[in-house]
Amino acid sequence: MRLDNSSSGMRSVAMCFARFIFILCGVVAVSNRSLAADNSNINTGGSGEGFAIVGLNGHESGSNSVWVWLSGSIRIGRSDTVNNSGLSGVGIFDAALSPDDLKLVRQIHRQLCEAVTAGPKNEMPPIVPPTIYVVECARGGKLVKYEGRTFELTSTLNSELVDFFMRTRDSYLPRSRAVVRLDVEVANVERVREKFMVSIRFVNGGECPIQMETPDKWAYEMGYQLGFGGENEKDQTGWGGGNLAGLPLVNKSEFPGDAVVIPARGSVTFKFLTQPKNKFGHGIYGFNASVNAYVSAGETVPGLGRVVFHSDYSKPTRIVFDRDYPSAPDEWSDYEARHRAQMSSLPVRPGAVIAEAGYYRAVAAGGERGRFVAGLMRGEKAPVLDRPFERWEWDADLALPANCKAGEPCPREGRWVPRTIKMDSGDRRVTHPEFERYMRTGEIAPNLGSLGGIEPYHYWQWLGV
Repeated sequence: MRLDNSSSGMRSVAMCFARFIFILCGVVAVSNRSLAADNSNINTGGSGEGFAIVGLNGHESGSNSVWVWLSGSIRIGRSDTVNNSGLSGVGIFDAALSPDDLKLVRQIHRQLCEAVTAGPKNEMPPIVPPTIYVVECARGGKLVKYEGRTFELTSTLNSELVDFFMRTRDSYLPRSRAVVRLDVEVANVERVREKFMVSIRFVNGGECPIQMETPDKWAYEMGYQLGFGGENEKDQTGWGGGNLAGLPLVNKSEFPGDAVVIPARGSVTFKFLTQPKNKFGHGIYGFNASVNAYVSAGETVPGLGRVVFHSDYSKPTRIVFDRDYPSAPDEWSDYEARHRAQMSSLPVRPGAVIAEAGYYRAVAAGGERGRFVAGLMRGEKAPVLDRPFERWEWDADLALPANCKAGEPCPREGRWVPRTIKMDSGDRRVTHPEFERYMRTGEIAPNLGSLGGIEPYHYWQWLGV
């Protein structure tokens, strides 16, 4: 616990504590000038004797705080609401204390001022990250600021303080005024060739401008995220989205710098090109977004800083898709190539149970790949392999056949070779490599009458891309 003999009032407390939080979280404010501004220009929500409680959630999470003054004001700072399904967005909210809570605030304040004089207690084990308190007490006609960790107080006072914090940070929001308010929503999702244009809108619903880096500059190593995804309203299947942070902005020309200011009561929209992680069927999907980033609310204390939040789950953005994904040839080629790369790190050993259905290809220890694929269903055991092959790897989706008859449209792009079923020889297959050719999706497979024999026994077999 530290004693500070300054008497600059609760506004100075807020400013100093804001610095403390910024340093503790390992981030630098976008506008450090606000920390050095004249106190009278900083929006702190109250003045005089009072106290603040700040819950820290780790360096990759935001903090939540409650600030109260004996004059009857309360300020709620919510920078981390991601685990609260009923609360969307983040912000700073002002309200008036109820008569009962004002009475309780005066009791807690008196106890805190007595506790800081008595010194730290050792009744509870340290908690990491800690819940922090700041209190200003009248000493000899001046305000003196103290700050410490709630686990250093008596267990009774700690419980009373934390209970007050947990209750008031939510209960006062419906009757509060939004000084700062930041929300996110999925503005649109639309097909652009084999990809999708995803538009994410940030909405400033407060009285102060909000500044942040454009999402293409959000550093992955800092844990920053701009996530999104959708769910089919009919069967609750998912539209796999992912993290857009760090991806190029399609509308970068609208944001010439690396930072953007969202004006009070205004909004900005960022557009990205991306692909779904998984297949999905046509239908109506509800989309939501989530954010983990750093933003600045200018000369307002507490500053938002690191924010972690989601869009309003009760009002998802409804998008209609009139066809499945993938469906067009380019979509199939792109999807299978990406999924093949993802599944290459998940080989299946002979005898193991297949976790994901698909066409699998035998692969040797040295990387040699089998010529033909085998269709395997989820739940069945992977077939035994002959040397030098030792494992199976996912190669293509079962939705598109790996063989076709002459005269039929080719179901998938790639290299194809004719084969013949020899019914009189133990149902073996004979391959005709001299006729191998490359075919595109929809191309009519050539006639195989030149192979002789019974023509229905001839077919085209897919070799790969």
